[in-house]
Amino acid sequence: MACNAEALLLENGNLKSLSKETRHGRTAHNMSSSSLRKKSDIALFSKVPYGFVRKFLANLQEIFLGTKLSVLFLAIPFAIIAECHNFGRPWVFVLSLLGLTPLAERVSFLTEQLALYTGPAVGGLLNATCGNATELIIAMLALFKHKVDVVKYSLLGSVLSNLLLVLGTSLFCGGLANLNKEQKYDRKQADVNSMLLFLGLLCQLLPLMFRYAGQSDVLITAKATLDLSRVCCILMLIAYFAYLIFQLWTHRQFFEAPEDENKDGDVVADETPVLGFSSAFAWLAAMTAVIALLSEYVVGTIEAASDSWGLSVSFISLILLPIVGNAAEHAGAIIFAFKNKLDISLGVALGSATQISMFVVPLSVIVAWILGINMDLNFNLLETGSLALSIIITAFTLQLGPLLQLPAAMEEENLCEMRKTQVSFTSREIPALKSSNASATIISIGEPEILPLTNRFRLTGSTRSRDDVCNFECVSMAEKKLERDFFPTMDQLLNRPLAVLALVPNDAALFAAGAIAGAAAKTVTAPLDRIKLLMQTHGARAGQEGVKKGIEFVEAITLIGKEEGIKGYWKGNFPQVIRIIPYTAVQLFAYETYKKLFSGKDGKLSVIGRLAAGACAGMTSTFITYPLDVLRLRLAVEPGYKTMTQVALNMLKEEGVASFYNGLGPSLIGIAPYIAVNFCVFDLVKKAIPEEVQKRTETSLLTGLISATVATVMCYPLDTIRRQMQMRGTPYKTVLDAFPGILERDGLVGLYRGFVPNALKTLPSSSIKLTTFDTVKRLIIASEKELQEIIQENSKNETQSSSDSTI
Repeated sequence: MACNAEALLLENGNLKSLSKETRHGRTAHNMSSSSLRKKSDIALFSKVPYGFVRKFLANLQEIFLGTKLSVLFLAIPFAIIAECHNFGRPWVFVLSLLGLTPLAERVSFLTEQLALYTGPAVGGLLNATCGNATELIIAMLALFKHKVDVVKYSLLGSVLSNLLLVLGTSLFCGGLANLNKEQKYDRKQADVNSMLLFLGLLCQLLPLMFRYAGQSDVLITAKATLDLSRVCCILMLIAYFAYLIFQLWTHRQFFEAPEDENKDGDVVADETPVLGFSSAFAWLAAMTAVIALLSEYVVGTIEAASDSWGLSVSFISLILLPIVGNAAEHAGAIIFAFKNKLDISLGVALGSATQISMFVVPLSVIVAWILGINMDLNFNLLETGSLALSIIITAFTLQLGPLLQLPAAMEEENLCEMRKTQVSFTSREIPALKSSNASATIISIGEPEILPLTNRFRLTGSTRSRDDVCNFECVSMAEKKLERDFFPTMDQLLNRPLAVLALVPNDAALFAAGAIAGAAAKTVTAPLDRIKLLMQTHGARAGQEGVKKGIEFVEAITLIGKEEGIKGYWKGNFPQVIRIIPYTAVQLFAYETYKKLFSGKDGKLSVIGRLAAGACAGMTSTFITYPLDVLRLRLAVEPGYKTMTQVALNMLKEEGVASFYNGLGPSLIGIAPYIAVNFCVFDLVKKAIPEEVQKRTETSLLTGLISATVATVMCYPLDTIRRQMQMRGTPYKTVLDAFPGILERDGLVGLYRGFVPNALKTLPSSSIKLTTFDTVKRLIIASEKELQEIIQENSKNETQSSSDSTI
């Protein structure tokens, strides 16, 4: 490609050089798709007399003959003819699939042409949005026909195809073609995409946990799973847009294809626009319309093809549809792997998988929500497990750094294992859909029927005949009117101030209680926390090779007092207090919410349900507040920083946005069992104590000490690993690196460095937090009783007054 030549812009009939700012930095998707393009003969229509006709014919030549897949365009009219004349439905399905293959490549080409006129930011946004246009259109049309299974399996198949088939084949072929070379790639891109894939996996695991941990009625569990899925989808879309900002604005240079990638003569000089802006836009709209038409044919004939071929709909959706949607880019990824340009291959495979997982999947759920279709993120156990294994294998493989070619037998074995994973996934026998409306028979969750307070909450609608009981109660309209008519006066509230608390919404009261309890506990125990952090990270900071052991408890106290004075013991406490306010509030409130969701049909909560509720609450609060935790750690242990803002700006400049989530995996793994054990033991011990003793404050404090001690002993090593991975310049990149590294440096004691100050901090902190929260819950119940007594008293007085006036 003539990448050194100036790019040209056709503007008002004049050829004009593109400025450096206007020229769009090419992405891996652009480079991959361009490998299937070919040069057009410019002189073919040069002698046509009329300029308009000449330009139109040149555009036709570029659109239909500018790709090596041009022969497949013939399938498009045949598919339309077969549909209009009622040919065999399997033939319509096959012809439509073949026609979609070149259309997907042409959409990528037209998007890149538009990007040359819009600049790098808008152009990158266009490429990111239209990169998987075919999968998105098929998913939307399947949703319109209520084929939720087709949507789920096609999108899941796209992710698995990119991670296993495309990436595995690229590594295998690249290794064969470069036997004596090292396959290098940029780990920054791989790490960012891996983190997003893990986030998408977490959002899919939560609904699955609801299904298997919940013991309530099927309808109630389905409603809870559906609501959780929609919330997770909103968070996934927010995370994806943040990723786009990271990719297109703040760190665009990490995602641009290297300039030496453009020197191959077999790739067209795509930095020179060959279509005008209006022509490219018109052709893009036309191609999208044709894709929508063929996608409708595919969705409408998939059951007929399934019956004719003896294959399940799930197999066709999982295997065939994803391959067709991105066949051009997949082929390009393999071609560039042969040329030892692994960055482009990784960009295609991981980029497509990330876009499907974090954009197309949640968008499909949101669109289904708008259409009134109950589509959730529960992809069932086998499917989700296969996805998890694929992501984990990919992430660990890419953590190895530059790849060396292994013996041929080893390469074939690795590829075989990848395909075994995919085959084991598809071997599950799933019955095919019998009609286009088969998935429309979705359980209808009715609106709540207002019943008296003494009755349980029931579901009506299409399931009205069922006695579905929820774990909460509702107040009837009559009772609400009663509250309004006999609301306490100001004098009554002043005389009985506890009733004022009942006027505050319960959720707000619980949030405030958690925030106050957490802030107070952290401030009291801040010196011990600072000592613990210094003991955990001193070895990793002071000299990676020379220092064999960390410092002891007394040495840490002396070092802080000598170098920083009395204020040093509270250094970094302010950002920790800022973090703990939302962290504790979200954690405690989420725990109460998850307990309701995991409760059984009889309203009881099992031990497994308590553990699951605690784990979900811990992971939810950790993910939301993790960046503040990293800032607090850097400010506390690294010299030269005075404010949290200074730390944040320096991290953005030197390490990028991804540094704010360094060590997130170990954090989630560590916090989930800790909170699960801590909260579960606290509840179970309190439950075993006689009721008259439970209400005592000292009982809650002692119970908090016991639960925190058990949880800390079990989970402290994971916290040490997480802290050392968060340090700048740490030699540990993964948990598998950190665990043996710490054992080799300090032995088993190294995993429990700082355990004593941490225990001294955790015990009172947990006791204060849980005791305060428990006390506030009892106060809320007492305040509600107080308010009801006032209302009943006013009602009684009003009734007495009416009787007296009647007499």
